[in-house]
Amino acid sequence: MALERYLERLETAAAEEEPVIDSSAVASALEKLRQHREPKVSFMHTAQGQVPAYNVQTAVDAEHGLIVVPEVTDQANDTRSLLPMAEAAQAVIGDGHSELKVMADAGYSNGELASACEAKGILPH
Repeated sequence: MALERYLERLETAAAEEEPVIDSSAVASALEKLRQHREPKVSFMHTAQGQVPAYNVQTAVDAEHGLIVVPEVTDQANDTRSLLPMAEAAQAVIGDGHSELKVMADAGYSNGELASACEAKGILPH
């Protein structure tokens, strides 16, 4: 029953016209956010200028395809995220006896944090 009502609401919303965006309300909300920052949001540089944005990190267990560590940060890039995310993943799925292997893209590249990972039994790739 609840699922049917939800699907009906989705169908109705999809059939409606494009929403009208009040640019003055958007500007007001952005100014309020600048004055009263949220703890996990930051104004990040993008092609559209500075916009409020979140940087979402996830650690995924490759064997099961499950997110084991979600994290939201206000850091614009990932260069400081390798060690904390790897440690959090190790705490969740590490068995304490074998080396944990982590894979990350070049955005996580940070030699100091990679060395710190290795010292903790985490092998970054």
